[in-house]
Amino acid sequence: MSLEELPANLIEKARKELNEDPETRIHIIDELRERIKERPDLRCDTTNKDLIRFLRARKFDVERAFELLIKHQEIKRDLPELFDNFSPSAERDTFESGWNIGFPERDQNGCKIFAFRPGKWDPTKRELINNLRANIIALEILLQEEETQINGVVMIGDFREFGFAQAKSLNPLTFRNYGSIIFNCYPMRIKGIHILDQPKIFSVIFVIVQSFMKQKVRDRVRLHGSNIGGILEYIDKDRLPLDYCGNLPATDLRTWVKQVMNAEEELEHLWL
Repeated sequence: MSLEELPANLIEKARKELNEDPETRIHIIDELRERIKERPDLRCDTTNKDLIRFLRARKFDVERAFELLIKHQEIKRDLPELFDNFSPSAERDTFESGWNIGFPERDQNGCKIFAFRPGKWDPTKRELINNLRANIIALEILLQEEETQINGVVMIGDFREFGFAQAKSLNPLTFRNYGSIIFNCYPMRIKGIHILDQPKIFSVIFVIVQSFMKQKVRDRVRLHGSNIGGILEYIDKDRLPLDYCGNLPATDLRTWVKQVMNAEEELEHLWL
């Protein structure tokens, strides 16, 4: 979907919520591109398609979008352990394990629903950093969709099946870096975070991660515990799969893995 092909409802939502005016949009993108020229050290894509992600994430404020872009590029430079081998094929085993999954249906507000599932992690086969890298790769892919840029993302942390093997393999520093990336450095509107069946150790993880959240994001976190159906207070049942108390067929991991792997060639510039 190109910028000119957005449906009327999305154009209007972007105008009201993100200060995006179709008549001035290209000029503002050009302003951001000019600001980037001041930082020749930044290795970033300066196409309209990429730059508009940062503008939408900061409601078309050029200076704030520029600051976000700088953080985005600098975190890639400063955390090579997370961004080395940064491609879907390099983390195929992680995706095939079911560690994360993007739902095919959006919620009633048009948000993309993305679940990460720590209980699917076998620490004897992969390190925690592989899982977090796979999450960032997946979000990069989902954020290529303009509908997701405008409407945002709802995240689900599904801790079902999480046990001692996973708990003892957690690394607080890795979570700290991950929290900084997701909440400080990515051009993404986070519209909700739902935590299901969280273990006691989650309180430790959350203290680390929430330090990077703005207050409005903290206010969107919901801890459901063993009440998995509590998510239905926030997401329509007809938008959720069977394994998340919804009316849709159960999550299809094979379709998700195929979607991620198919994105590699098209988005090759992101994996450099």
